[in-house]
Amino acid sequence: MKKTLLILFLFPLMLFGQNIEYDDDYTLKGTTVLKWSSKYRQTYYQYGYYLDQINSSACDTGGKPQEELEDAVIAVNQSDSTIVLSISKVGNCSAAFLAEIEIVNDSIIHLITHEYGGRSTCICCFGLDFTIKTEGLHKEIRYVMIDENRKTLIKMDEPALKGRK
Repeated sequence: MKKTLLILFLFPLMLFGQNIEYDDDYTLKGTTVLKWSSKYRQTYYQYGYYLDQINSSACDTGGKPQEELEDAVIAVNQSDSTIVLSISKVGNCSAAFLAEIEIVNDSIIHLITHEYGGRSTCICCFGLDFTIKTEGLHKEIRYVMIDENRKTLIKMDEPALKGRK
């Protein structure tokens, strides 16, 4: 009797299988935001910040050789509800990036990039623009840092950075 019930219960699953449709929000292609990760959710629910989009381009190296290229915050543009952080990021020339943010010590926006993709023997400089939406600007957040690198830590309202491209 139990075997018959089990067969009757499992038969439709075996016959038709599970039809799962994937939403485009869960498809990761190229340089994109890693949406609804644990860091994304925590930053959104705790601070009201979320990474809306990321754009990638080639960056201006200023004629520096590859050995001297390093990650840096290039520009900070703020409005009431949006912060655009432009950075230069050094990586594999055929790489793409999965991006997310988190708030560290209640005062630092930590930009996180996960490099992935093809393999290449060259190093390139990428320009990445992080567009962060804010719901109720948290006044204590004053700094930006890239990938846990303290050398990239800058104050967001430095006049030399604000609006510079």
